[in-house]
Amino acid sequence: MEFAIEGNAFTDKLTYEFRAVAESEGGGLALEDAWLQYEFTESWAFLFGQFRDPVFHEELVSSRFLLAVDRTLVNRLLASSTGFVQGVSITYGDSDTPVHAAAAFHDGAGSINTPFLDSEGETGFVENFGVAGRAEYKFSGDWKNYKDFTARATKKHLLVVGAGADWTQGWNTDVIFATADVQWETPKGLAVYAALLSNYFDFRNTATSGSRFDWGGLLQVSYLFTGNWESFARYDFTSLDDDSLPNDSFNEFTVGLNYYLGRDGSFGHRAKLTLDLTYLPDGSPADANGLGILASEGDQLLLRGQFQLVL
Repeated sequence: MEFAIEGNAFTDKLTYEFRAVAESEGGGLALEDAWLQYEFTESWAFLFGQFRDPVFHEELVSSRFLLAVDRTLVNRLLASSTGFVQGVSITYGDSDTPVHAAAAFHDGAGSINTPFLDSEGETGFVENFGVAGRAEYKFSGDWKNYKDFTARATKKHLLVVGAGADWTQGWNTDVIFATADVQWETPKGLAVYAALLSNYFDFRNTATSGSRFDWGGLLQVSYLFTGNWESFARYDFTSLDDDSLPNDSFNEFTVGLNYYLGRDGSFGHRAKLTLDLTYLPDGSPADANGLGILASEGDQLLLRGQFQLVL
């Protein structure tokens, strides 16, 4: 469950969002978004507070706009550690510009709800600072259709390519997160999304020395049969550079259905039913309880269902 307050204050140019979420792992209430943004031109804005690190597209898309019940395993293993950060960001782009971009200076990847000074974030090491950026180019379509992964409301062909990176510097480790992705949607109900993800770790002054490179990819396809019914399938894989694991490659296969309530699906993401089936032939290197996944060397089969209601 999520609780959010968003809007504008004093002027339309000053907007804000505060969002708290009952976490899927543990159930505790945690603050996520807590930012203010000022638009000093139609295309340029300044944002500060706690916000999503502008790198990985799947991580940036709100959970209420996903196709499946939850995000992919490759996102959990390679992208979720960027998560939320605290700092400042400059953004460029509006509904008419073909380019959207963001650059941020922050207190380290995955530093959600931690002191701005040195602290251990979700990356697992003490972070000093981080810089991040993402750019997206729209060849065709409307930016409003880029906020989710479905072609349900797409009236014109959408084609967007994007890339992002983050460098987080710690007292004993440097990490570079990077990604490139493409999203295509048609008015006929077909939507395709593909992405490559990578993490590079450079260790120093610790028992663990040297470097490590992890990478993975994702391909996702959905098709809207009617205004109400949508099918989807996705495949993702992760390759971990870790000799200590019995298996360093992990595959995930997911198929599912969405049912959008209302006449011809008019409620959209505000009220929908989702059912998906996931197969992990190689198990998982770590628990991801929020996804329904446990650490194992053997295969796993997951059946998940969800009713989503946005008030």
